[in-house]
Amino acid sequence: MVCKDKDGNILSKKKRTLEGWKKYFKQLLYPEPENINIVEKHEDPINNSDLEEPTNEEINEIIKNLKPNKAAGPDEMLLEFIKNADLTLKQKI
Repeated sequence: MVCKDKDGNILSKKKRTLEGWKKYFKQLLYPEPENINIVEKHEDPINNSDLEEPTNEEINEIIKNLKPNKAAGPDEMLLEFIKNADLTLKQKI
């Protein structure tokens, strides 16, 4: 088992190789704070008033393309229930 250090040198001795992997995974799992990309919080509220309501055809197409046997979402509604629902329920969704 071999490993390269951060300068590109090959570490072939077992102890040095294990130390190299240890450093690599430590940097991967616990990055330095300056290496982490911080996402800034969006100051302005998002305005959804410009968005159009989806049409019934678009909603039916989305429901038709739902993948079966998936876990229920936060609303605890199974996808099979939505897919097999009548038109009235689909319109309320």
